[in-house]
Amino acid sequence: MIEIIAIPSIVLFVSFLWVKFPPKNVNYIYGYRTSSSMKNSYMWYWANFFSSRYLVFWCLINLISNIIVILFIKSIPSNLINALVIIFVIGLLAIIPVTEIFLSKLKKQKNESNKTQT
Repeated sequence: MIEIIAIPSIVLFVSFLWVKFPPKNVNYIYGYRTSSSMKNSYMWYWANFFSSRYLVFWCLINLISNIIVILFIKSIPSNLINALVIIFVIGLLAIIPVTEIFLSKLKKQKNESNKTQT
């Protein structure tokens, strides 16, 4: 039962660090690293800005909902614990398509603003 509190708490701590100390330059070690985010420093900044805040949001939502489950269900069956962990992991994996959609919209927006300036 402790895993449904511990896992989101640890990831929340790491995501707060990511928000507080974002990677400054494109690198292969730390940050949100995909081909679209590593194209230039502009996309790198916004990919890391967006994905770190997504992680904080997802971890807080998950942590709060898990605490509510613990408070209202005295004996949590292992199936429910497994389901809560799986839901958390799905939310973590969703960071990739959600951030990529954000980056593609950002790229279109930047391209349109460049066209209107010329």
